[in-house]
Amino acid sequence: MSPIWPALGILLAATPGAVSAASASPTAFDAVRFTEAQRKGRTIVVETYAPWCLPCRVRGPVLSGLLQRERYRDTLFLRISEKTADADWKRIGAKRYGMLHIYKGSLRVAASAATRKDEIVAMLERAR
Repeated sequence: MSPIWPALGILLAATPGAVSAASASPTAFDAVRFTEAQRKGRTIVVETYAPWCLPCRVRGPVLSGLLQRERYRDTLFLRISEKTADADWKRIGAKRYGMLHIYKGSLRVAASAATRKDEIVAMLERAR
């Protein structure tokens, strides 16, 4: 007799509206994904991140928690770091670490070093 756990995992993964913690994790910046999301008019969050950046470390758990909410489920969360090509930094107009750049399609609707939940929510709502 085969164990039920694999089947249960498939059922849970296929549950509509289920959002895992992994879905709110940032993805390394990818110009193709960024451009495609812009073309589709999606909300995009680009964080300029460095591990030594205090605002980045403070904001991380707040932003991950927000992006797990159903309201922001379709938001693309990308991260630019010191390993990201200069051309990609220029593509989003970023000049320093510790910033959030929020886009609705190709329009940048907000850019800030916000770390508080209420400030980040206000930025995300501008893109809705």
